Amino acid sequence: KWRSRVRADSTTQTSDVTMSAKGCFDDCTTDCCPDTYDKFRENRNKISSALAGALFAIGWWFMIDASVAHEIEGKHQLCGVSSTIGLIMFNSISSSMMDNNMYTDGVCGPTGARVWLIIGLMASFAGFIAATWIMAQVYLPHHKESGGVSLFMQNFLILLSSFIFKFGRTNDMY
Repeated sequence: KWRSRVRADSTTQTSDVTMSAKGCFDDCTTDCCPDTYDKFRENRNKISSALAGALFAIGWWFMIDASVAHEIEGKHQLCGVSSTIGLIMFNSISSSMMDNNMYTDGVCGPTGARVWLIIGLMASFAGFIAATWIMAQVYLPHHKESGGVSLFMQNFLILLSSFIFKFGRTNDMY
């Protein structure tokens, strides 16, 4: 728990705030459309999974199109492969595996799960940073903007889909 102090009219009030990771849409209000909100809450995992899958497919479609229509070097596709491996590693660890008390199975326990998660994040961000660097250094100066932008968009969309797939879903059984 975390304590916060709020000063109002020369009196100090103390309130307890529980710090926890929330999903993407946990703070939405039900005042505007309660039926729509309830339907969304029921289908949250399906919507998040479909959106993440669509972004992932569109990202790879950018690279496939750039490889066919533009002069993309084969070694530059390793950025997308790195981001894809990072997506798989990052999303293979559930929130319950990160808790010290809950997850005791496996070779390394919660420490191994955290290390796996960090390595997955490093692979995702390494692919994204490398794609940005290659776009700026190789494609933009030689007026091949479309190939560089396709490389950048591929890795950006894969990274975005990774975060949507991880944080847009809940582990609760309905």
